[in-house]
Amino acid sequence: MEPAQLQKLWRQARLQSIRKENAKCPDCQTDEALSEDDVQCPQCQLNLTKSRPPQFAPLHQQALAPIFLFNEQEIEEKVLKHHASMSDFHKRMQPERVHQSLLGLDEQTPYDVYLDFEGHPFWTIEEGIIFLFGYIKKDNSGWEYVDIWSHDESGAPSKDDEKKAARQLINDLYARWQQSGRKMRIYHYNHTERTLLKDLTNEADPNLNIQSILQIISGSEALESQSEVGVKLNEMVRKGVFVDLLNVVRNSMQVGYESMSLKYMEKLTGFERTGIDDDVQEGLGSAITAGAGAVFHYELYANHKLYSDENPDTDEQRKMRLKLIASYNRDDVEATRSLHEWLLQQRQLSPHLPDYPRRVQPESPRESNGAHIMLQQRLVEYFRNLSNAN
Repeated sequence: MEPAQLQKLWRQARLQSIRKENAKCPDCQTDEALSEDDVQCPQCQLNLTKSRPPQFAPLHQQALAPIFLFNEQEIEEKVLKHHASMSDFHKRMQPERVHQSLLGLDEQTPYDVYLDFEGHPFWTIEEGIIFLFGYIKKDNSGWEYVDIWSHDESGAPSKDDEKKAARQLINDLYARWQQSGRKMRIYHYNHTERTLLKDLTNEADPNLNIQSILQIISGSEALESQSEVGVKLNEMVRKGVFVDLLNVVRNSMQVGYESMSLKYMEKLTGFERTGIDDDVQEGLGSAITAGAGAVFHYELYANHKLYSDENPDTDEQRKMRLKLIASYNRDDVEATRSLHEWLLQQRQLSPHLPDYPRRVQPESPRESNGAHIMLQQRLVEYFRNLSNAN
């Protein structure tokens, strides 16, 4: 094992041990340790996600998870090492991936969007469905939440409505990106949102995946048979519009949690979930605290006729289930925004990092030569002729 990797493993174990040994309430100082899931002290009920005045660290940083920020050299070495391990194809496909760290993280702009999806993994035996595409954007009155659902007016979801919702989302985001002078960034946590959008914009023609690959390899314009919305998505991906904050966290720090899930990371930011009023929740079952809860409520909403004998829902109750899901999803995108702002703050406060975005310059992907170029040209020409014939 490389010494640097051994040091990181030791440091991670040390951070988690510190958290477990010192996870005490900073006010009442009881001997009872706090767990990673505690949002308040079980003894004095102190809210551990609140912050004291600016001269003090947030209470939960003292009580729960210590962090270790990498310095500028460590971050650069980490992202360059990962970039070197990528294939030349993926380097061309995601050229901005190397900038997803505290070094390259862009400052927040008024055009930015924070994105999160809710999906049902077992909608049918064969496949799942993304039933909610949610995001927040800034307008003149502040942050606005937008929810796009994959069901029709009767409340019946379908894969066609899912693709329609994905196309609407991409068209809306692309238009906003253009209006911003291409300054807008779309922040999400983990690659799921970007990957699912690419899957949903692939047409039935299996050649489209090959065409997209050839487009990236050869640098040619979009092929005529590729869907317009797919072209827009690919352009935003290549230009680095989608920013995975999980990559930023992994490339920039170690945290004394066993997981880097958003539900843990948001605690470091002081984010507090709003939830929903008890009178709305009454009669609908358990509150939504994780994605599985959203699946549960959407299952009861969409398939209410199947459960009418055991759990008959009124139309108003069905609407309230959607409200519960949307409230949970909005908390997720707000937590993503809070994490972005917190990460920028950590860069400002660290004496070992520049207080502005700095682009790491990796080696360019190798250019294909000889037979590779001839093969690319022949394949591109073949699919272009195939498209024209159809």
